[in-house]
Amino acid sequence: MTEAASPAQVAPTSDPFSGHISDWARLAAGACLSGELEAGGRHVTLFLDLAAVPPALAGRRLHLRLGETGLMAVPLRAALAQSGPAQFGPLRLTLADALRHAGSPPRLLAEGLPPLPPGRLAGAALQAMAVTDEADFLARAARRDGPEGNPLLAVLGARAAYRALPGFAARAAALTLLAQLLLARDLARLTADDHAEARWLRAEGRVLLAEGRALLDDNTAPEPLALRWMMALGAACGMLCLCQDDMTEARACFGAAAAQASALHLAPEAALDLVHACLMEGVLLGLEGEAEAARQVLERGVRALQPSVTARNLMTDIAALDELIAAGRMARQCFVALAKFGLLTVRATPRYNEGTPFELRHFAPSVPRLLAAGLCPRLADGLASLGIARP
Repeated sequence: MTEAASPAQVAPTSDPFSGHISDWARLAAGACLSGELEAGGRHVTLFLDLAAVPPALAGRRLHLRLGETGLMAVPLRAALAQSGPAQFGPLRLTLADALRHAGSPPRLLAEGLPPLPPGRLAGAALQAMAVTDEADFLARAARRDGPEGNPLLAVLGARAAYRALPGFAARAAALTLLAQLLLARDLARLTADDHAEARWLRAEGRVLLAEGRALLDDNTAPEPLALRWMMALGAACGMLCLCQDDMTEARACFGAAAAQASALHLAPEAALDLVHACLMEGVLLGLEGEAEAARQVLERGVRALQPSVTARNLMTDIAALDELIAAGRMARQCFVALAKFGLLTVRATPRYNEGTPFELRHFAPSVPRLLAAGLCPRLADGLASLGIARP
């Protein structure tokens, strides 16, 4: 990286350059900062394109910053006015640097003039890093859209959203997406860096789940988006805990999501996350011998299916039907778990066949994958005691 810029202040009116602010504004408005992932995804390459420099600004140094970090300093020359637009760069950021800067607003600075954003941002990597529209981010997160199908761009966008967007729902959605992207990797080949990322996500998740509980508990009319992403975040963080063989914290994370069951009708799109959280918390409680608590949570998972169906318009999206089918199968596993823990009696429930199998394939997809990777042996042993074969 080239020299860092020092913070610029607007010059007093006595400064002979103070009359050049309109020239500076035109220069910044005509600037384009672009950033793309290099092949292999190890670096983001930045270029700064400038239109013709007004003669009055010649001789100044222009500084490019991301947040508080100076990245580039270039001289402004009036000669650019004759040669047309000039490009400065490439400036290569490692992926780690790009992740640190994701969400930091790009700014152009020149001595004695106010900092201004470049007029245009281009390139998928830079646009992911510079997310500012909370509603757009939440809409994309709900659709599970990843920028151009590239997981690294999705990670950059989620990191940017977590750092830059203020709302609880947006930050919870961002952490959820980061956790889901990690869980989508080959769990049998997680690296030390992957586990370090999981620990960071778990630590941030603990703080955000506590914030969510306080927010929702103090609100008689909970915000549906906050509910939705509270459930999703608890379910995702619980799975990360299991990947690191921490069943105690996993139970707390699943419990933070499962506790929102009574408000599911306000956020029916979260049904799959909620039922998953109820199933996992209930199983963990049952394996620890906390029978009554397990019964309450597992029954919550069974009963959640009804409001999740009645609160949705099933003619709007076929994906809603797919999610409800998956949620129904998971709710069925909650019912079977009740029986496996001895919390149902066959005589009292004549439609239950005690030979009904407890099926791992109807859990969330990451559960059999983490068990196959050997990441949570205690959970594998516990499920084996309930009749589920090791994957």
